[in-house]
Amino acid sequence: MKQSFKRTLAVTAAAVGLTAVLPISTASAINATECGPRTDLVKVVYEGGNTSICFANGGVVDMQLAGITSLSTGNNDIRFVQHRGGVLGDGSGGTVRTLPRWTTERAAAADLWIITRLRIL
Repeated sequence: MKQSFKRTLAVTAAAVGLTAVLPISTASAINATECGPRTDLVKVVYEGGNTSICFANGGVVDMQLAGITSLSTGNNDIRFVQHRGGVLGDGSGGTVRTLPRWTTERAAAADLWIITRLRIL
């Protein structure tokens, strides 16, 4: 009985210790969805304007979308990592940008973007 209590106490202490050490991570509920006629979604137009993808719900997604011609935030505040001029690996790591809801940004034809991370706040 005494041995069982000590073992239970040791296991509990270990569990508490791990709980204190492990980082707390947030859930990522962001998902890609069909754009349709909706304007409230985050919409990324890429491949020189030939393809679009929309995102809904808060969270973060790593990606590599190249040839981005426009980005619309819809009813969302967003943060993203942008590489200008369509170049990855220039050592800059990209630029972190934040845009408020109901904003659309367009890239110049000679300055297409690559986005490597998108977060809906």
